[in-house]
Amino acid sequence: MKIEKIGQYSSLPAIKKQRVNRNSKNGFWGDVNEIDYNFKNDCYFVYYYVNDSPRLQIKRKNYDEVAQELERKRAEYYRTGAVLEKSTVTLGQICQEWLTDIKKVGEGLTTESHHNLEVLCHGIGAELLVKKIQNITTRHIKDFFLKKSELVSESTVKKYKQLFTNLFKYAETYEYINLNPISKMDLRSFKSSIKTKERNAMTSDDRKLFLEAIEGSQYKNIFLFLYRTGLRVGEAIAIEESKVNFEEGVITIDQQISYKKKFAVEDSKDPKFIKYLTDNVPDNKITGKLKLPKNKTSIRKIVLSDSTVSFLKDEIEIRDKRAEKNKILGKEWSENKGHNFIFVTKNGKYLTQSNISRSLKAICLQAGLSKIYSVHELRHTAITRMCEEGASIQDIATLVGHADMQMIIDIYNSLQWESSLEKKEELKKFF
Repeated sequence: MKIEKIGQYSSLPAIKKQRVNRNSKNGFWGDVNEIDYNFKNDCYFVYYYVNDSPRLQIKRKNYDEVAQELERKRAEYYRTGAVLEKSTVTLGQICQEWLTDIKKVGEGLTTESHHNLEVLCHGIGAELLVKKIQNITTRHIKDFFLKKSELVSESTVKKYKQLFTNLFKYAETYEYINLNPISKMDLRSFKSSIKTKERNAMTSDDRKLFLEAIEGSQYKNIFLFLYRTGLRVGEAIAIEESKVNFEEGVITIDQQISYKKKFAVEDSKDPKFIKYLTDNVPDNKITGKLKLPKNKTSIRKIVLSDSTVSFLKDEIEIRDKRAEKNKILGKEWSENKGHNFIFVTKNGKYLTQSNISRSLKAICLQAGLSKIYSVHELRHTAITRMCEEGASIQDIATLVGHADMQMIIDIYNSLQWESSLEKKEELKKFF
């Protein structure tokens, strides 16, 4: 009996299609989509074939274990030298072999990074992946990028450029191809037609409406904090009480929370990784991840105003009262593995960007703002305010943790241009 796939595991396009030709049994046949369930023995199983071998079987209690073992055997088959005849090797098979190789030798390559590469390989599409690599021409590559340029962002196009460069270089190195189809191509010429979303700061009118609207919000204090400091939302929600010197009004920014898929222990290879914030989360499931900030300049200390220190104290008091009340009533209260975060949900769990984004959207709609602002645009708003108040570019960059000051310079230039236009209007009466 065939059942639907369970879990997050996936593989590259099935090589099973090669089995259609019964006269040629060279190859590895087996596909995760063929995994079945045996009710009698309560286990998952799959049949696979190696060249002209009799039917082989993998049995495990867990679906993902079967899938992973099948792919391990497939990769092992390719790496032992018993590969398909070079004339029959497909681009999908090269992807599989390449991914196996870089996982073995790639220093610092995390499980998450490897997963992202697998996703990119899938994104090439079955039409191209099932083609024999020796038959792939420059025209095929060009058509691929022309199509992708209309569907994905510029950053994704760049990732595909790097992916194709690496794949065909690998195929050339191991003599799967005699002529590299991208060797004479200028991949730089392919650019996404999707315009990058423009991020705008709040207008002065919208700022007033925003500050009035957040008064009744559960997230009032973190909105105020983001509005005043320009911190990244991941940095703000990761602030612990121990990171704040209330007497001196100084706060240390040295970590952030991201909300991503959990992968295996290989994640410890990531130099930015600290720990997961949730216990008993299976691999490939979404969970909070505590990391170091975005870059070296993001690790910093900032000085807060007295009013900002005051509402941080208010938020801590609110949090502690909620915790006490929940414990008295026997309700859940998360300890976040000992991390005493200042900004938390009503049950004490760490906040996520989606929590903040949903609330911000509702506030923008309710208050009648000119547009629905993103959380990142709160950061732009804070930087714009600092520019308006005459803070230096260097000071702003230090405060918000910007490694590249170009964005701040652009805001400065924009404000100066607007100011000069206003002055010109005033001078018109003299001419």
